[in-house]
Amino acid sequence: MAQLTASMMQEATQTSTAEALSSKLDTLGSSVSFSAGQYGTVISVASLTKNLPETLAIMEEMLFKPGFHQADFERLKKQALEGIIYEHQNPSWLASQASREVLFGGTTFSLPPEGTKASLAAITLEDVKAFYHRYYTPNGADMVVIGDVDQATLSPQLSALATWQGMPAPTYTTPALPTLPKQTVWMVDKPGAPQTVIRLVRQGMPYDATGELYETQLANFNLAGNFNSRINLNLREDKGYTYGAGGYQSGGKEVGLSTYYAQVRADASVASVQEFLTELNKMATEGVTDKELDFMRLAVGQKDALNYETPSKKAQLLGRS
Repeated sequence: MAQLTASMMQEATQTSTAEALSSKLDTLGSSVSFSAGQYGTVISVASLTKNLPETLAIMEEMLFKPGFHQADFERLKKQALEGIIYEHQNPSWLASQASREVLFGGTTFSLPPEGTKASLAAITLEDVKAFYHRYYTPNGADMVVIGDVDQATLSPQLSALATWQGMPAPTYTTPALPTLPKQTVWMVDKPGAPQTVIRLVRQGMPYDATGELYETQLANFNLAGNFNSRINLNLREDKGYTYGAGGYQSGGKEVGLSTYYAQVRADASVASVQEFLTELNKMATEGVTDKELDFMRLAVGQKDALNYETPSKKAQLLGRS
């Protein structure tokens, strides 16, 4: 529902066609986008400083005067349904969905974020309008601004947002997460598949920018977090089981995800799992070498500098903090 509503917000408004809005933004060299995630919707605006007032005016038109035309809704819903039908046959998606159900069964975290064919088919335009009126509210929202502009200059340009009235901030109750007492092997049958998708997963830590989760991500770098990692060099370069293998640690507000993955030749499925476990156990018992530590410091330092180089990346980091 949130994703479909966000898509509708980028269509025609009550006074402008989508083509006209796009043409105005192209002329200004600006962009306005709406995207829905697990915890909320983000409105992103990018503009030259000199064109910010005109860009904000377009954003306000899109935010406060969405057209919600039936033809746009039917087209976007059809596209979403076609995408789901295709994606849900993909082995990688099947592995991801199985992981969600195993780790978070019985909670909203176990549901596919794009919905299912049945849930999407049941959504009506009235549902989208109701979602917009309930959840598109300034209450509980944050604003992050990155650029060559100060508060005194910016505040008058945001007068429409300052007077925005909406519903109370949405409430959210953290679901009780299932306890997984032991390691278990789960299999999803995909007849005729030439390759096997392997996932080693467990519940992880909540998000933090510089704390324990970040330290775990650093520790994972040499194990599975880059092309020269132990797991990739083992399964790809040494064994030839796969074109790529790796792993990552990610975090949400309540819980995170620890994942190690590869798509391997079907006849190397068991051997690949064994190599994963060997590398994980070796890292747990021996840790990293001094040479790996030096490489990680250099590579991550350069990578983080690039990650936060652009205004949008800086805004993304501050928005999660």
